[in-house]
Amino acid sequence: MFLPVIASFIFISVSLISAGINGELSSPPNPSEGNGNVELQHVLSQLQELQSKFDVQQQENSQLQTTINQLLSNLNQLQTTALQLQTNVGQLQAVVASQNATISTLENQSTSSMQTKLDALESSQNASFRNLQTSFANIQDRVTELDDVNMELRSTLSKSQDIQHEAMTIQGNVTDFLCEHFTHSNISVTGNVTAGTAVIRGRDWTYGDQDGHDHVRGVVMDKHTPPGLKYVHWDNGLENIYRVGYAGGFDLYYYYPDVLGKFRHVICPN
Repeated sequence: MFLPVIASFIFISVSLISAGINGELSSPPNPSEGNGNVELQHVLSQLQELQSKFDVQQQENSQLQTTINQLLSNLNQLQTTALQLQTNVGQLQAVVASQNATISTLENQSTSSMQTKLDALESSQNASFRNLQTSFANIQDRVTELDDVNMELRSTLSKSQDIQHEAMTIQGNVTDFLCEHFTHSNISVTGNVTAGTAVIRGRDWTYGDQDGHDHVRGVVMDKHTPPGLKYVHWDNGLENIYRVGYAGGFDLYYYYPDVLGKFRHVICPN
């Protein structure tokens, strides 16, 4: 309220000063009366003094107007803050009213109702605990059963390993026997075969009827070949080089008619 009053006061002061200056100038001195030049100089001096005062007053008025504008801006901010505070107060009042209503509702609930709820909750917890105990007992039983199964599996694995070891021993004995007693059987020919040895197509044969046909006899030739390979001359007159261990392949069997259809899986070490 006081800001408009200050502004009015400033306006009146400026108006009065301007009126004084105009009054001084409205009746200029008559040069013909007395010493006119002296009076004129005096008037001019007063006029300059009044002008200086007017300029100072104008500067002060400008500063005062700036201050008034700042105060008005601060007043607007205070009004905005007051409105926000009023809004916050309203929200707090609503929250307090809601809390009071909740407290009133809780106070109105009977003790027996609360006790009933507590009893129901305790009963539910006891039932859950009993279920957990039952589940834990079942898990323990399953763990015991798995331990028994694990022991049986270990025992079975040990027996299987023993049987496998015995089978490998028996297979080695059979191989040694065959290689010892059937030097010229249809056992796969290895790289140390000598010239003149009778042979037939073997387990890795991939040459069609190059030998004539199956079970036709050929003879190892005395020709120089790389390791694992041998020359063979067949009864049909053809000759070629064949694998006797090269790159893991065995194209020939030893020829021995009495054991021709047996022991094709055996490969003698020497």
